[in-house]
Amino acid sequence: MWAEGAQFNGRPSLACLDLYCAPLWPDCTRCRQSPSRGFRYALSVPFTVNPVVRWLEGARPTREALRQHYDMAIVLTGMIHLRSSSTDHLEFGEAVERILEGISFVKRGMANKLLIVGGSGDLFDRRSEAGLLRTFALEFGLNDAPVLTEEVSRNTYENAVKAAEIIRAGQYRDLVLITSALHTYRAAAAFHKQGLFPDLYPVDFQSRAERANLFTLFPSARILTTMTDVIHELIGVVLYRLQGYMAWQEHALAIRVTRVPLD
Repeated sequence: MWAEGAQFNGRPSLACLDLYCAPLWPDCTRCRQSPSRGFRYALSVPFTVNPVVRWLEGARPTREALRQHYDMAIVLTGMIHLRSSSTDHLEFGEAVERILEGISFVKRGMANKLLIVGGSGDLFDRRSEAGLLRTFALEFGLNDAPVLTEEVSRNTYENAVKAAEIIRAGQYRDLVLITSALHTYRAAAAFHKQGLFPDLYPVDFQSRAERANLFTLFPSARILTTMTDVIHELIGVVLYRLQGYMAWQEHALAIRVTRVPLD
């Protein structure tokens, strides 16, 4: 994942140390020579980042918002590190909750079908992520028939286009779309552009419901990584709007979202 570089490979770097030093020695010569340091600091502390993430992800909806049954649960890929994975072992990222919840929908009888959407977004590894996840779903206890895949699309827009073809061919009507909370707004808008209006089931929330305290003012590599993902998503929204890939709609908070408690 392209945001992994923000994790500093598990070692304190000069950039990370600079972020810690900035609030402690604001008058130092080096700080005065780096006007951007304050901006970098703001991008790496929970105090400033968490409100932005909560705004983009939207509120966690209640159980009452969920339907009793769906024809199809749609899972968007983007959770496997392909170059680190083999047929016998999949290296998952944080978004693994997408496929786990999709499997859960079918196993609990809340969806008849599971559609896994997405080929490969890796320039050097062209294996289908959806194909690998289908094998994972079968090993996780699903039968062969309920699991469908779309293995060609490479981005969110193509996900929506290709999924729409399968959905219309099978005449599936009641749909639920499962993806990461940060990605939900853009994904929903792309599906709306194709004339599909699934209920939304956001997972993998990055926002933290924590009160402001001293520790929320200290930089964090995790927070910097999350903010990198936020910037990536916001740029994606702007580009998709300019290219006509997504429908015009209200902010993510106004989109109907559904979420099932994990218990």
